[in-house]
Amino acid sequence: MLGPADTTCPRAATLLVGPKRVALLAYLALARPRGFQRRDTILPLFWPDHGQAASRNALSNLLYHVRRGLGPGAVVNRGAEEVGLDPGRLWVDVVEFEEAARRGEFARALDLYRGDLLEGFFVRGAAPEFERWLDDERRRLRRRASEAAWALADAAEADGDAPTARAAARRAAALAPPSDEAHVRLVETLGRTGDRAGALAAHAAYCRRLTDYLGLGPSAAASAAAARLRRAVLPAARPSPPPTRRIAVLPFQALGADAPSAFADGVQVGLMARLSAVGGLDVISRTSVRRFDRPAAVPEIAAALGVGWVLEGEVLEGPAGVRLAVRLVDAPNDRQVWAGDFRRPLATEGVSQIQAEVAREVAGALRIEVGAAPDERPHTPSLDAYRFWAEGRRRLDERTEAGMREAVRLFRQALAADPQYPLALVGLSDALGLLYDYRHEPDPSVLKEAEAAARRALAAAPDLAEAHASLGALSVARRDGVAGLYAFDRAVELRPDYAEAHNWRSYASAILGRPEDALASARQAVALDPLSPEAVINLGFALLITGEPEGALAEARRVRELSPGFVTGAFYEGLPLLALGRPAEAAAVLEGVEEPWSGLGPQTARAVALAALGRYDEVRAALAMFEAEGDAFAAAVAHLALGDVPTGEAALGRVREWGAWTAVAVHHLFGPLWATLPPRTLREARARAGRAWGAVGAGGRALAFPGEVAPSRGS
Repeated sequence: MLGPADTTCPRAATLLVGPKRVALLAYLALARPRGFQRRDTILPLFWPDHGQAASRNALSNLLYHVRRGLGPGAVVNRGAEEVGLDPGRLWVDVVEFEEAARRGEFARALDLYRGDLLEGFFVRGAAPEFERWLDDERRRLRRRASEAAWALADAAEADGDAPTARAAARRAAALAPPSDEAHVRLVETLGRTGDRAGALAAHAAYCRRLTDYLGLGPSAAASAAAARLRRAVLPAARPSPPPTRRIAVLPFQALGADAPSAFADGVQVGLMARLSAVGGLDVISRTSVRRFDRPAAVPEIAAALGVGWVLEGEVLEGPAGVRLAVRLVDAPNDRQVWAGDFRRPLATEGVSQIQAEVAREVAGALRIEVGAAPDERPHTPSLDAYRFWAEGRRRLDERTEAGMREAVRLFRQALAADPQYPLALVGLSDALGLLYDYRHEPDPSVLKEAEAAARRALAAAPDLAEAHASLGALSVARRDGVAGLYAFDRAVELRPDYAEAHNWRSYASAILGRPEDALASARQAVALDPLSPEAVINLGFALLITGEPEGALAEARRVRELSPGFVTGAFYEGLPLLALGRPAEAAAVLEGVEEPWSGLGPQTARAVALAALGRYDEVRAALAMFEAEGDAFAAAVAHLALGDVPTGEAALGRVREWGAWTAVAVHHLFGPLWATLPPRTLREARARAGRAWGAVGAGGRALAFPGEVAPSRGS
């Protein structure tokens, strides 16, 4: 199935004469969750315009041909309504490809990846939902092939096998969606492995494509990579030791202080930002490392955060100045490899100098080349502003209403001390935006103040990644999702390890109906911030909407361990339980859950679980509440769960408020219920959700997402 459809079994060759036979076989083999599929889910995908009786007859006929081609026992049933394939009787290259990649057998995986899933394949008469499923699977598998090729390139380079590294990197870049990140990685890999001419030729071809198709020039990062090649100043080849370039900067201990020190927090956050500008070094987000503000064994920290290095130390603040003692530890082996003692006058310029020196020393200890000016962070001459900003950032990390409101107060105090402090302006923008996004502040006028603060920060520091990400979050809050994605991409270009930007990008991608993009961004966010409840829960949801409910359930339960009071954890635990066919557990988990940002989302999901359990009186009671609250979307779902398709269809047509919850639900959740609707009704509902979030422009034209060209009216 990877590439044009083919079979090694002469008997099964009869399946290839009918596109719909191949399509059904592919769906039964690959639809997630893997295993049995319900007939009432299959019917509208393949026969959207047939009646129930006609489509069931057509499915029976098609299954007859599939059974005949595959042989006895290959197609199996579970009851009268579920059908699947016996994996023990059928070898599928897609399944083997995914297993090989999961085992780390990257060369084997790439041998199996002969091309995109069912390349050039088209099924006449199938529903658009089937085409969408097939396109999503193609993108997902292509992304995994690209990841496998990059992994093979990295391994070959570490082993000194330059030809294999270059070939794998070229294939990885070709398979990846067009992006500056993939291009820069290709150019640098070719340069490091000795193919300078090939790297410059690849850059020239990339620039021509940007100009010809988009009318754009290369990004600063791409231009810088090419400039380094022209000067023959290449990034240092990766040495085999140390095993990883992931580092955690632990909270600094404030000597002589009985309570958490805002000054020490600021030193830590600033140092993390400095280190994040060091090429080839991934810095774990503060949200995760702040969980280790109490003593813990360094190897234990390394295992929890997945890092090879830990930076720890103490801060002493006194009238004579500030002193910072720092130690770099080889974390898995609990072995100190470098230490430094720094003293400066008690002023923010002195702290900034220390942070820059530490970053250079750490890079040197890890044998990483540092550019001439690694991340000139905006600072303030006011120590009071610095302290208020640091404490505000700490309170905002809590993600509670009290923490957000206290952060607003602290950032305002920082700005009273220094009205032009960019980091305090960004902090105020983030705090106000999150208060609105979490529905703790219903007045949308706070978004105006938040945007003004972010734009003032950008005016003072145009390349401040945090400010671009803040504007992206505000765009999403205003339901301009595409603008948000562009802003997040700019933030990540400026600071690739900014976990918050990756996390927000995942959330926006899910709302816009782009599950694979949501998953890629969520994985990156969790890699950089592995203990952040918000990042982990977004990863869980991304796994759910890409067809991996088991993984989604595991992440939701991990969030409840990380942060028992984080309500979204319970909500997002119930959703994969529903998808896994465990309605009793889902109903129990969702009982009494209230999540302000989603409105009646938990109650809607619970109504679906109750209907699956046959507790229809409770569903009708929930429906009465939905209608009394004026929530047409929740009412539509409840009617469909009760089997009242005409009333459910009418209610869906009355939905006018397409918030974050309703948008993700209509795109990704409750598939068996949506399958009972006429396909046109569902398409129209999804189109209205897209328009509400800026994915569709005037006249119904789809807008271009980052890395894409907007389709022409004739396409």
